[in-house]
Amino acid sequence: MKYGQIAGSKRVNATIYRCFEYITEEDARKFVKKFRDQLRDNVHVTAIDVASVYLQHAQRRALEQHLAIEFRLQRGAELEENGIYDFILAFNHTLGFMSAEELAQHFRRIWSALKPGGKFLLTLAGPKIVPDVSPEKVRNWTEQGGRYVLSEKYMENGYQYERGAIIDTLEDELIEYHEQQKAFAYDEVRSLLLTAGFDWFDCLRDLKGTPATVYDFGVFVGYKELVDGRV
Repeated sequence: MKYGQIAGSKRVNATIYRCFEYITEEDARKFVKKFRDQLRDNVHVTAIDVASVYLQHAQRRALEQHLAIEFRLQRGAELEENGIYDFILAFNHTLGFMSAEELAQHFRRIWSALKPGGKFLLTLAGPKIVPDVSPEKVRNWTEQGGRYVLSEKYMENGYQYERGAIIDTLEDELIEYHEQQKAFAYDEVRSLLLTAGFDWFDCLRDLKGTPATVYDFGVFVGYKELVDGRV
């Protein structure tokens, strides 16, 4: 990573850099091996999610690795802490299911929860709006263990629509679903960060530190100023 120190502590920085290194390689086993001892050593970690199934899975993994992590079923907009975190990570974060009001509160509460000098790393998931590009309708299907998933995605008026069906041949079950989520342009994400209070931030294409463009973006690093205005 090329954008400087994440936290004030060298030990915490080393931990976070290792986290990023192995996340980008998508190698969970190496990540856990390198991260486990650091996490035990006076680093308090809080993990939140809106889906209990993901929290339960993460909690099982943490117990297996003897990691002390506080898990909460909570939305980002519901964070109540002020000025206690050195670093906040929102990884593969989907913005498009939140209302405009919740989005504003979501990022403002993240900014408020950081200590002065704290950093916020956002990596985006979900649809994006790119200039002069009109995504085509995509149809796909997958099969695993007797379960077939058929899906169709398309963009319309700044939203991605997805509809599909899950066919379970073993349980003789059919589940149909339909969802929509807002797509975001580069400047919209920048505006969300600015409105929340992040006057300084880096816009990147990837976790290697490649600068972003309006055509290719996905990683944002927000810096909360110190009392004297430094970041």
